[in-house]
Amino acid sequence: GIDDFSNAIEIQPDESVYYLYRGIYRIRYGDEEGAVSDYNKVIAIDPESEDGYLRLGMYKQSIEDYEGAINDYKKAISINPKVDYAYFGLGDIYFFSKNYRLTIEYINKGLAISPQLTNAYLKRGIAKSNFDHLNEEAIDDLNNFLDANPEDSEGYYYRGKCKSALSNFEGACEDWKKAAELGDEDAAKLLEEHCE
Repeated sequence: GIDDFSNAIEIQPDESVYYLYRGIYRIRYGDEEGAVSDYNKVIAIDPESEDGYLRLGMYKQSIEDYEGAINDYKKAISINPKVDYAYFGLGDIYFFSKNYRLTIEYINKGLAISPQLTNAYLKRGIAKSNFDHLNEEAIDDLNNFLDANPEDSEGYYYRGKCKSALSNFEGACEDWKKAAELGDEDAAKLLEEHCE
């Protein structure tokens, strides 16, 4: 754990990978200040370390320093355009700020690298559902998500909203019923208001 990497750093103080892994362990055990120090040391030793910027971005996102996280994720991408998590992190940040166009753009890039990350389909589907002309694409994304997560009420809730927007009221009611059965109170309200 942390002690092993600290010992390795004493022996090889210019080896950035030891700081990176010690930082990961420090985050895991609640030493955020120590982790940030280690990630900054990674970058000081190796300014082209996408992992250092990626980990700093993840940390900053977790403390809601979105501007800092965006800068770190973009720096990681500039070093290595195949860093899928940086795209997903950017997609998350833009999703929560309701910038759905950028959410879709960055999640598209992340999924081009790692199409197996099904949770990204949920976020992209919800983002697309905010644009009337993308409701069918949103349904496709939500289908992909629900294929891997059939007990997730949120996927059914949003797929129902998309179906309703496309005037497929029977399909919407089926999805809202399933979401309500899984405990989604908003879906239960829609079911009561719009379905028999």
